[in-house]
Amino acid sequence: MKYLMIATGLAFISQAAYCAKMLPPEIKCKNSEYSGDNWAALCDNSTDELTVKGVGVCTDVEARAYTQAETLPAPEDADDAIGCWCRISNPFRSQYVFLRSYVYANECENWCASFCARDIVSNKPFRTAIFRDIK
Repeated sequence: MKYLMIATGLAFISQAAYCAKMLPPEIKCKNSEYSGDNWAALCDNSTDELTVKGVGVCTDVEARAYTQAETLPAPEDADDAIGCWCRISNPFRSQYVFLRSYVYANECENWCASFCARDIVSNKPFRTAIFRDIK
């Protein structure tokens, strides 16, 4: 586990605890980007900034928008992997958040991470869901 020294004396807190403390009350993100299955954005709470990195995952599990899941099973058939889920993976880990379904698996594979990157910036309900229950 990584540790950060904070400015108040010799106190040390875990990076996940620091991130959880830093992010509320309202998080805004900008400068998002994606490549392959990976995406990133610069997020802040109007006091501190933090670069978050994540992944877009396609599976055969579909849900209501912004539903969270701790784990996702691998699709039984790759052609059925049309559900796009997004997760923050660094500097902390979020739950997977369901973003959308595609008609074809290759659409999901090609576009999931780009929509994760887009929606972390432009979609407040998605952003709220992905920053909830970070670890």
